[in-house]
Amino acid sequence: MVEEIYASSSDENENRISVRIEDGQFIKSSYKIDKNTRLRKMIRVFCDRHNQDINTLKFFFNNQMLNATDTPASLEMTNGDMIIVKNFEHSG
Repeated sequence: MVEEIYASSSDENENRISVRIEDGQFIKSSYKIDKNTRLRKMIRVFCDRHNQDINTLKFFFNNQMLNATDTPASLEMTNGDMIIVKNFEHSG
């Protein structure tokens, strides 16, 4: 389950964490995600919400590019961790 956070929530669940996605300039979003949910699901939500083409973006956690099958648990992510998104669109 992925839920975009619009305000901080006091309900804490051991199986869910809050993760931020930032591009370093303009886009900053926070999401609550189950630790065993594939990050691909959160990335799709991010791209839909920000009208981004998923094929032109790369996502990084701790300087390592994310794979579609990665989960917060497999990457040992903790509450408040940040994912960096970079645009790799190349012109003709």
